[in-house]
Amino acid sequence: MVVAPPGRETGLALLRPQDVGAPEGAIAEHSGVSLIADDTRATYEELRSRGVEFTAPPERMPWGAMGTWFKDQDGTTFFLSEEPK
Repeated sequence: MVVAPPGRETGLALLRPQDVGAPEGAIAEHSGVSLIADDTRATYEELRSRGVEFTAPPERMPWGAMGTWFKDQDGTTFFLSEEPK
């Protein structure tokens, strides 16, 4: 489920970690925050070149979008994906 203020493009997806393929035990380390990019692969390359640590290159997710996990400086993981095409 995505919630957003009326008339806004930015929303929050309310999902359980297992709903998005988070690894076992991810509750403690997964932020629950997913960021949507127009082009996941290009965003991955740009952020990686700036030193962002990713767990793996983007891959096709079960729902059809490209996606990947990345970590902040404290080791908290976030999910980067794009809308399914």
